[in-house]
Amino acid sequence: MYRYRFFLTIVYFLFLLTGCRFSPDRFTRLSPEETGIHFVNELTETPALNIFNYLYFYDGGGVAAGDVNGDGLPDLFLTANQKLNKLYLNKGNFQFRDITGRAIGDKGTDWSTGVAMVDINSDGRLDIYVSNVGDYLNIEGQNRLYVNKGNDGQGIPRFEEQAGRYGLDLVGFSTQAAFFDYDRDGDLDMYMMNHSVHSNNTFDHAEIRHNTHPLAGDKLLRNDNGTFVDVTEEAGIYSSALGYGLGIGISDLNSDGYPDIYIGNDFHEDDYLYLNNGDGTFTESLGEMMPHTSRSSMGNELVDINNDGLTDIYSLDMLPSEYETLKASAAEDPIRIYQTKLKYGYKHQFSRNTLQLNRGSGNFSDIGLLADVYATDWSWATLGADFDHNGHVDLFVTNGIKGRTNELDYIEFISRDSIQTRLKGEMAPEALEYLERIPEEKVPNFMYKNEGRLQFENVAESWGLGRDSFSNGAAYADLDRDGDLDLIVNNVNRKASVYRNNTREKFKNNNYLKVQFNGPEKNPFGIGAAVRIPRAEDNMIFREMYPVRGYQSSVEYGLHVGLDSLGTVPEVEVTWPDGKVERRKNVAANQTLTLNYTDAGELSNPGHVDESSENLFTEITETFGIAYKHEENDFLEYNREALIPKMVSREGPALAVADVNGDGLDDFYAGGAKRQPGELYLQKDQGGFIKKETMEFRNDSTYEDVDAEFGDYDSDGDQDLFVVSGGNEFYGNSEYMLPRLYVNDGRGNFVRDKQAVPGIYLTGSVLARGDIEDDGDLDLFIGARAVPWKYGVPPENYLLINDGGTFRVRKTGLGERVSDLGMVTDAEWADMNGDGTPDLVVASEWEEIRIIYQGGKEAYAISGTSGLWNTLAVADINGDGARDIMAGNLGLNSKYKATEDAPVRMYVNDFDQNESIEQIVTYVDEEGKERLFATKDELAEQLNYIDDRFETYQSFAEASLTDVIDRDLLNEATIYALHELQSSVFYNRGEGKFDKKYLPIESQFAPLHDFLLTDISGDDRVDAIGVGNFYNVNIQRGRYDAGYGEMFVNDAGTLKRIANRNINWFPEGQIRRVELIETDGGKVLITAENNGRLRFFEFNEDFQMDDMSVHR
Repeated sequence: MYRYRFFLTIVYFLFLLTGCRFSPDRFTRLSPEETGIHFVNELTETPALNIFNYLYFYDGGGVAAGDVNGDGLPDLFLTANQKLNKLYLNKGNFQFRDITGRAIGDKGTDWSTGVAMVDINSDGRLDIYVSNVGDYLNIEGQNRLYVNKGNDGQGIPRFEEQAGRYGLDLVGFSTQAAFFDYDRDGDLDMYMMNHSVHSNNTFDHAEIRHNTHPLAGDKLLRNDNGTFVDVTEEAGIYSSALGYGLGIGISDLNSDGYPDIYIGNDFHEDDYLYLNNGDGTFTESLGEMMPHTSRSSMGNELVDINNDGLTDIYSLDMLPSEYETLKASAAEDPIRIYQTKLKYGYKHQFSRNTLQLNRGSGNFSDIGLLADVYATDWSWATLGADFDHNGHVDLFVTNGIKGRTNELDYIEFISRDSIQTRLKGEMAPEALEYLERIPEEKVPNFMYKNEGRLQFENVAESWGLGRDSFSNGAAYADLDRDGDLDLIVNNVNRKASVYRNNTREKFKNNNYLKVQFNGPEKNPFGIGAAVRIPRAEDNMIFREMYPVRGYQSSVEYGLHVGLDSLGTVPEVEVTWPDGKVERRKNVAANQTLTLNYTDAGELSNPGHVDESSENLFTEITETFGIAYKHEENDFLEYNREALIPKMVSREGPALAVADVNGDGLDDFYAGGAKRQPGELYLQKDQGGFIKKETMEFRNDSTYEDVDAEFGDYDSDGDQDLFVVSGGNEFYGNSEYMLPRLYVNDGRGNFVRDKQAVPGIYLTGSVLARGDIEDDGDLDLFIGARAVPWKYGVPPENYLLINDGGTFRVRKTGLGERVSDLGMVTDAEWADMNGDGTPDLVVASEWEEIRIIYQGGKEAYAISGTSGLWNTLAVADINGDGARDIMAGNLGLNSKYKATEDAPVRMYVNDFDQNESIEQIVTYVDEEGKERLFATKDELAEQLNYIDDRFETYQSFAEASLTDVIDRDLLNEATIYALHELQSSVFYNRGEGKFDKKYLPIESQFAPLHDFLLTDISGDDRVDAIGVGNFYNVNIQRGRYDAGYGEMFVNDAGTLKRIANRNINWFPEGQIRRVELIETDGGKVLITAENNGRLRFFEFNEDFQMDDMSVHR
């Protein structure tokens, strides 16, 4: 009986909660009946206008939020493509009234796109600027400026269209306008971002971006006393048909006090990053600041996502996250098209969202893969704000498209010559039937909760935002003035969505602060003002007042900050657009703080971010005048092995340092690529280096040098040179796979001794020296990287015993144990167990870190470390007398996500029984299903049955792994499994036990390929420098290029990372080797870049690192 009553009580309680519309969700979607907002951006295709003749037909409309009637509540403006735009007055309590007719008038429709609210005439009232498409097919619109004339007697604002009066009646393919004071003269200027169409003949060399197009080209208009004047050309802004502008963001990206511009371009054109020169001109600087971008860039958001005081950039693309959609959709360009675009002058682009983390000093790293925010399907708007008040910026993303024209089966259908003929010129009504073949799929929007430390989680479903839709423009605003940010979303063919944020009502532990601005005379709403709230050392909340954000939209004026549990803000600093600064102390949370320009005092120096004015390293490359440049030959391994995860032929150059001529000065050898001789540089007494011509090196220029070590191999008292070759081009018993020994005559003259080295043929990777027999001779371990044509088949490694300057291969005992270690990437001899004899520590791809103890019988593997290891270094890091291991892995910034329970696997076998080896790489998805990385087209290049087995891309997408690859062949394959991808330090605890400690998250941005362990800080402890990056990976994975070098200082036995910006050191490129060399001027760091220059950095021994902040 009691249980029955208890059950009734629970049912009654749930009923009450349901009746009160209780929801545990952070957001509640309000119905149009509740809000009064019945706006629909309804699209209807016609023969005169449709996706076939206007490629942006489905791109949707925007949203603007702002108080247009002065009652303190944000009102809403929504744009439509074929219907009337609508203005809704906020009556409070989420109830809105359509005042379009009275406020603006119903005067026909334009094809409207973006919208911005701005006080154009500085009268304290918000005006509305609407971007419209004009002069294309049957669309004859122009941009419109609705000037706010004030309220009528009933409190309804009245607007008058005055675009022509201000010089803003632009005609073109308008997407979105942004207003800002780029020249810091006190008034608001405007950037007009436009888009293009393919009929403008844009498939050409990138140089055509210098040709002006009157309709498609972007425009910069300067405000001259209330009239906007076109200064596009003189300001250095591109205005060509090549610009497919969809995303615009304004921010001070380099912290110099001037607003910069970021433009996201669709299709093949690069994005534009315009740095403000401070003299009325801009310099397009994308290539100097970002290694790559999104390919089909959509909307973007410029906001600080990690509280370091620097603006980051989140740019959207169209990569699906759901497996079946992904495999049925167009992905990356085939490698040949990708390379063609590069030759045509375009930069590196990949079809995924990019989260460009601002590293300082004009350097960005895309960490979208690490943060797991890279795949949100066909996306449009993104908004960065602290929606849950935990002190971190979350990321909201709208997505979905009515016509998914990148579906591969549809592309094959519509590309037929007979259909293309019918679509050319004036389209017949019956041709609209082809529109019915276009797939359409509503998808839910994304909400990425920022957990801090660059970790994000999609919480759209649990936060009440997981409704399927075709969503485009969006804005945030505190619609009910309760202190949290609500969301408004413009949808295609569905009523606009309004989401009430319940944070203040249901999640009251976290606090907030809102900031409103009373700006200078000609900028009363304070566009361009910036707020900084210091939280802790190296932690600062930073926001900028630029309302145009996301996609075709404008958010509410003012700034909003989540404070977590902070009840009183110790300091709030505002910097106004002209540089004036005001600071408020001890500001109470949970209020709206109004800041007045008239209260601002001193004029700040340009830039506000605390970056070191001193350099730990000063580059002196040009001082040395060394012309060496590593130059890879044009060899594309994917033509030979289409399914390999990465190219193995890009491992060089080798770099070795020693005094080769006995003068007491360090010299160095830099290895060459194929058909490039290695070069020897001798240090001069008076400073600098001179190249020593060596005929033997020229004779051996066909070899590709991947590792080299100086050593007294013939025990005559001087430094000889041993070189290992790689490249993965030669196979069998090619002489160019042989290791080489060059004997030194003591004066730096080298002669190759072919008789001293046995005839072993391998694609080499590493050379490790050690006196194995304790006889005074240097013995060698030579690691093999791969078997040519058979990646994944374990190659043979070799132990070479030195018998008085002549080497022999040891096949038994230790030699046998080191021969089968997989695809070795690095190795080092070190006494790991304190028995006085050197043991071999080995890093390999697809294997665990292993130690081959001389006294043991089998290789010892450090459990749980199976990874894609590139490098290792051994030293006593924590000062306990035992040798520790620092190991460089792939890192976390890739599409590979591997754990013990969900490994990445590689199956190696002849899967189509044609006597060639294939590699099948898989991952485990969230449902526990093992999935293919490869696309159908990639598999078809290597497996001859794929196209016959799967006639459509959809059937392939729906297939399981064993539908694609026969189960028996998978079971018979050599199987590798990855469980660990983080670069780490393994502290030696003795008795074969190691404690693993991950390097900081910033050190996981890119693969690490070499470490230098040495005392840099002068405290007799081992510090560390790490370098990396790797570009030549499978095109679907993109380039690993987010690294700028790593610096670690030993703090009582623990390596602590020093931020690049704090030492002003940002080495670029894919660096394979790093060495320290002593010169007459002190210590000099040498970095050797694959397919790039040697670079030299002088060490500043007076640099103080005691106060350097870590991590960021």
